[in-house]
Amino acid sequence: MAAAEHVERALNAIEEHRFHDYALSVLTFVAAARLAVHRGDLKAADRQLSHAMRARPTCTFVLPFLAVRVRLDFAAASLSGCQSA
Repeated sequence: MAAAEHVERALNAIEEHRFHDYALSVLTFVAAARLAVHRGDLKAADRQLSHAMRARPTCTFVLPFLAVRVRLDFAAASLSGCQSA
Protein backbone atom coordinates (compact mmCIF):
# COMPACT_ATOMS: atom_id res chain seq x y z
CA MET A 1 0.00 0.00 0.00
CA ALA A 2 1.62 3.24 -1.16
CA ALA A 3 -0.06 5.41 1.48
CA ALA A 4 1.32 3.29 4.29
CA GLU A 5 4.82 3.51 2.85
CA HIS A 6 4.65 7.30 2.55
CA VAL A 7 3.31 7.71 6.07
CA GLU A 8 5.99 5.39 7.46
CA ARG A 9 8.77 7.32 5.69
CA ALA A 10 7.38 10.62 6.98
CA LEU A 11 7.13 9.27 10.55
CA ASN A 12 10.70 8.00 10.33
CA ALA A 13 11.92 11.41 9.14
CA ILE A 14 10.10 13.13 12.00
CA GLU A 15 11.66 10.75 14.49
CA GLU A 16 15.13 10.93 12.99
CA HIS A 17 15.25 14.72 12.84
CA ARG A 18 13.19 15.34 15.98
CA PHE A 19 10.48 17.29 14.16
CA HIS A 20 7.76 16.28 16.63
CA ASP A 21 6.74 19.85 17.44
CA TYR A 22 6.80 21.25 13.92
CA ALA A 23 3.54 22.44 12.40
CA LEU A 24 3.86 20.37 9.24
CA SER A 25 4.43 17.21 11.27
CA VAL A 26 0.86 17.41 12.49
CA LEU A 27 -0.48 16.36 9.09
CA THR A 28 1.75 13.29 9.14
CA PHE A 29 0.49 12.30 12.58
CA VAL A 30 -3.12 12.75 11.48
CA ALA A 31 -2.48 10.71 8.32
CA ALA A 32 -0.92 7.98 10.46
CA ALA A 33 -3.97 8.05 12.72
CA ARG A 34 -6.36 7.73 9.79
CA LEU A 35 -4.30 4.86 8.40
CA ALA A 36 -4.39 3.15 11.79
CA VAL A 37 -8.19 3.54 11.91
CA HIS A 38 -8.38 2.04 8.44
CA ARG A 39 -6.38 -0.93 9.72
CA GLY A 40 -8.59 -1.21 12.81
CA ASP A 41 -5.82 -0.28 15.26
CA LEU A 42 -7.55 2.33 17.40
CA LYS A 43 -4.79 2.37 20.05
CA ALA A 44 -2.22 3.36 17.40
CA ALA A 45 -4.64 5.94 16.01
CA ASP A 46 -5.14 7.43 19.46
CA ARG A 47 -1.36 7.53 20.01
CA GLN A 48 -0.78 9.34 16.70
CA LEU A 49 -3.52 11.86 17.45
CA SER A 50 -1.90 12.51 20.82
CA HIS A 51 1.35 13.36 19.02
CA ALA A 52 -0.58 15.64 16.68
CA MET A 53 -2.37 17.40 19.52
CA ARG A 54 0.95 18.27 21.19
CA ALA A 55 2.23 19.94 18.00
CA ARG A 56 -1.09 21.47 16.90
CA PRO A 57 -0.69 24.84 18.68
CA THR A 58 2.20 25.73 16.36
CA CYS A 59 -0.16 25.57 13.39
CA THR A 60 -2.13 28.60 14.53
CA PHE A 61 0.90 30.87 14.71
CA VAL A 62 2.94 29.52 11.84
CA LEU A 63 0.38 28.87 9.12
CA PRO A 64 -3.25 29.73 9.85
CA PHE A 65 -4.55 27.76 6.84
CA LEU A 66 -2.77 24.71 8.21
CA ALA A 67 -4.57 25.13 11.53
CA VAL A 68 -7.90 24.88 9.74
CA ARG A 69 -6.79 21.87 7.71
CA VAL A 70 -5.52 20.10 10.82
CA ARG A 71 -8.79 20.67 12.66
CA LEU A 72 -10.75 19.27 9.71
CA ASP A 73 -8.48 16.24 9.59
CA PHE A 74 -8.83 15.72 13.35
CA ALA A 75 -12.60 15.75 12.93
CA ALA A 76 -12.44 13.23 10.10
CA ALA A 77 -10.21 10.92 12.14
CA SER A 78 -12.50 11.26 15.13
CA LEU A 79 -15.56 10.43 13.06
CA SER A 80 -13.70 7.43 11.67
CA GLY A 81 -13.52 5.86 15.10
CA CYS A 82 -10.70 7.40 17.10
CA GLN A 83 -11.46 7.72 20.80
CA SER A 84 -9.85 10.97 21.95
CA ALA A 85 -9.51 13.18 18.87
